[in-house]
Amino acid sequence: MVVSQKPVVVGNTPGKEPLDHFALVAFVGQVFVKVTGPVKSGQYVIASGKNDGLGIAKDKEALTESDYSKIVGQAWETSDKTNLRLVKVAITPLDFANTSSKRLENLEKENKQLRSDLQEIQKMLRKR
Repeated sequence: MVVSQKPVVVGNTPGKEPLDHFALVAFVGQVFVKVTGPVKSGQYVIASGKNDGLGIAKDKEALTESDYSKIVGQAWETSDKTNLRLVKVAITPLDFANTSSKRLENLEKENKQLRSDLQEIQKMLRKR
């Protein structure tokens, strides 16, 4: 989720509660995200992991298993700058579905390999 500066649609308003106790967050659409480091259009923007509200950009191939849960969206801009700046990012449910299915594929592949390794070890132990 990203706090939105200019939401087009707002749902589930808090009613008469003071609005300064709430933040409008984007689940889908185009939002500006605070990013550090270089970014290329099409890269995934993920939370920095430092609990600082910042994102970093990574190529899809460079994503680790732990990165999938930190995906914010895909960058729509390219910049070689390394300083803190706002970068336009597209947030789509499809991004999350695709990356989640890839993560599941990787976990299934790893599980299959571990089962195979375990069978080989069990065979070796039986021969002793």
